Amino acid sequence: MASSNVLRFSIHRHWKKSPPNTHALSLIRQVRYELEFDEDQNDGMLDVFEINILKPKNEQKKLWRRFPASYLPFLKRILYQFELYIDSLGLITEGPKSSYNAEAIRKLKHYIQYMDNVIMQIWEDTRIAAVKDELGPDWRCPPLDEWLCVEYHIKRHDMPDVEKYNAQTRDWMRSDPFEMGKLIHTHN
Repeated sequence: MASSNVLRFSIHRHWKKSPPNTHALSLIRQVRYELEFDEDQNDGMLDVFEINILKPKNEQKKLWRRFPASYLPFLKRILYQFELYIDSLGLITEGPKSSYNAEAIRKLKHYIQYMDNVIMQIWEDTRIAAVKDELGPDWRCPPLDEWLCVEYHIKRHDMPDVEKYNAQTRDWMRSDPFEMGKLIHTHN
């Protein structure tokens, strides 16, 4: 039973009881991330840029983090999905009167908040690894690995779905995202 409590904490600590308010959403929406990987000068790391869309263009793009290049397709996946949710919410709420019900919009906001929290944890773990001089091409990112396991196995991240899956299936969190990703990786 202890393992399910550990599982619940590690997976769900980013899933809050209620979705973000309007102010929190506006803060989440103003930051985007850009990834760059130089194959010619490949040191096994990629560059991550944080871009605040409210700042002038000349102040927007500054190197923010380094990250293992082996995660490039996975980072693209989480960031694409995150931006898709943000853009979808914007189209739904800022466009003409929507036919979406309040519960669907609430769930979308909840997912945006959850993904923002996971992404912030990824960047924080990366910062800590860099400070400890542990960050390198072979470094593994536990929060991203956990997110990927849920993504590949369950396809949804809300707590009831994860708990139901966990009750029915064991050892799924021990999957290696790099091995799972080989099955669906597409070439750009």
